[in-house]
Amino acid sequence: MNQELRPPSSLAIGWLLPPAVFLFILPFAHTIALRWTAALVTLGIAIWQWRRGPRIPALPCKAAFAFWVVSLLLSLSGATNLARSVSDLRVDVVYSLAMFLAFYALTRGARELRIWLLALARGSLAISLLAIIYFLWYGDWLLGYQNMRGEFATCMITALPAILLLAKRGMPWTGKNDYLQWILPVMLVAGLFTLSRMFLGALILMMLLATGLETMRGRLSLRHGLIFVAIASALAAIALFAISEERGVSLGNDPRPEIWSFAWQRITEHPWIGTGYGNMPIPHDSPPTLSELGYSRPHNLLLAYAEQAGVFGAIAIMVVFVALGREYWGLYRSDELSLSYVGIAGLAILAGVLAKNMTAMFFTRECALLFWSLNGALLGYGRRMSALADAGRR
Repeated sequence: MNQELRPPSSLAIGWLLPPAVFLFILPFAHTIALRWTAALVTLGIAIWQWRRGPRIPALPCKAAFAFWVVSLLLSLSGATNLARSVSDLRVDVVYSLAMFLAFYALTRGARELRIWLLALARGSLAISLLAIIYFLWYGDWLLGYQNMRGEFATCMITALPAILLLAKRGMPWTGKNDYLQWILPVMLVAGLFTLSRMFLGALILMMLLATGLETMRGRLSLRHGLIFVAIASALAAIALFAISEERGVSLGNDPRPEIWSFAWQRITEHPWIGTGYGNMPIPHDSPPTLSELGYSRPHNLLLAYAEQAGVFGAIAIMVVFVALGREYWGLYRSDELSLSYVGIAGLAILAGVLAKNMTAMFFTRECALLFWSLNGALLGYGRRMSALADAGRR
């Protein structure tokens, strides 16, 4: 076998601890110093290993990433607050892509993937338990280490498909993880306590997608798949009704249509380069109801990008998701079962994050860092194992 296609030796555990710490603490608020320290060390380890280790598989989606970055850089020419735009771009794009590259380089095989997923699972369990305790103690969702409702719900939606990989028996990365039966229900309960309707919507979409993909490959019978979908949809409908009643918000009095209308007006005023990327102060010309809500971004991923970076920015972020989707689709179609499951997890993450951000914009900060880190790990593992599987068939 070609020297470059041999399974790379696993990294020593000392090299794996900083990336694991980074993933563990990502869902926690108020951990900025520890988060960036772990991120910096992780990036340093990745660069060191990249230079001295085995050849890294070719990076995926390079053209899509370049289009995305260029469209956002162009938006700086029309930024209403250049310093704020540069600051937000640094975290949401530069640091996020750096962590994507770091985890892509460091995920040499199943051992590394398992350590990343276990760290994320344990961090998600800890923050979910804390969120539940806070909610039961105070009777409401209070801002603490569990972060705000939207950020917490988005992080859980992003993490769930990846953590579910640990529950698949017989995979190269799985082991004896009996405690997983507690992690997933705890995460779901904490997510429900956010009273986020799109947490449920994104969750159901991911379940439908995974069920459909399993059925297409013949690993789940159509009858069982339909029964599962029907039960899940019924439970979700009940929960959505209960959450709407609890929050006193229905489709008739939801402020989002007004927010979207105002965002569209601003897009038509600056259609090509937008008003500058970032979470900007409330516009002085916004309607009073939007000022009361603290409007700073449209509650929609595409509208937010179109407003901040113009139509090319909105196109670019969709191109990125499509390019990532193509990578995962290729893994899903693999004859290697473990790669197929990685493909399903990746596609579920993309669908869930897109759905969650269509009614609220949380594709920023820790949510973006988690999204890109997980994609780096999954694609790093997937591309390496795909190359080995192809070489073995020659």
